[in-house]
Amino acid sequence: METALKNEPAKVKESEKIKMLGKLYGVGVGPGDPQLLTLKAHRLLTTVPVVYVPKSREESGSFALSIIDSFLDRGRQEVIDLLFPMCKDQSGLAQFWEKSVGLLLDRLEKGLDVACVCIGDPLLYSTFSYLLERIIARRPDLPVEIIPGVTSISACAASVALPLVKAGETLAVIPATYEPEAVRGLLRQFDALALMKVNRVMDQILPMLEEMGIRDHAVFISRCGTDQQEIVWDLDSLKGKELNYHSILLIRTKEPIARRASGALSEKKSHV
Repeated sequence: METALKNEPAKVKESEKIKMLGKLYGVGVGPGDPQLLTLKAHRLLTTVPVVYVPKSREESGSFALSIIDSFLDRGRQEVIDLLFPMCKDQSGLAQFWEKSVGLLLDRLEKGLDVACVCIGDPLLYSTFSYLLERIIARRPDLPVEIIPGVTSISACAASVALPLVKAGETLAVIPATYEPEAVRGLLRQFDALALMKVNRVMDQILPMLEEMGIRDHAVFISRCGTDQQEIVWDLDSLKGKELNYHSILLIRTKEPIARRASGALSEKKSHV
C-alpha cells in the first residue's frame, strides 16, 4: 500500500503532462481562392488559438496568410510567421527547421492547439512535411491531424475544364527541381504531366514541346484562383518572360487540349 501511494503522484503528473500537450493541425488552404477552403479547415481556423503561416524571403508577405486572413480574429488568435528561405539545398535549411519546430513546441507544450497552414495540400510538396517529420522525432506522443486542401494541380485543371487523366491513363507530377531534359522521357512515358513551379525552366521546355509536336497539347496557368490568375494558351508568348513562381504547365501528351473555360475560376485574365 505504501509503495502504491508513493507512485501515485508520479502518475498524476504524467497525466497532467499529457493533458497539457496541444494538438498540431496541418491545414491545406488550397491554391489561392478563399472559397476553395474546405468547411473543416474554415471551422478550425476560426477557433484554433495559434496559427502558424509559412513565409519566404522572396515574398513581402505570406501567400497562405493572404488566403485566410479575413477569417482570423487577431484579438483572440496568435498569428506567427514561419520563415522558410526558398532554396534547392534542403541541408542549408536545418537551422530554420529547428527554429520553427522550437516555436511550434513552445505553444504546443503549453497546451495550445496549433494550426500550421500551407498552400494546396499539407502532404503534397509542402514545407509542412519537413516540419512534421522533425516535430514527431522530438515529440512522438504529439497528437496530429491533417486537414487536406485542394491542390494547385486540380484547381488549374478545373480552371480550363481539363480532364487530366481518364480510365487507364497515367499522370506524372514533376516538381521545380527537375532537369528539363529529363522531362523528354516522361513525355513519352505518361499520358499527362503537371510541371509545377515551371517558371524558371519554361524557356527550356518550350523547344522540347515544339520538337515533339505537342505544343498545342499544353496550357500554362499561374496564380490559380487569385485576382492575378493567368491562363496562357499561346505558349510562344511566354518566351523570355519573367514568370510567376506559382505557375504550372499542364500537358496531355496524346491529344491537343481544347481551349475552353469553366466558370468562375476562368473568369480571369486569359491569353489565346
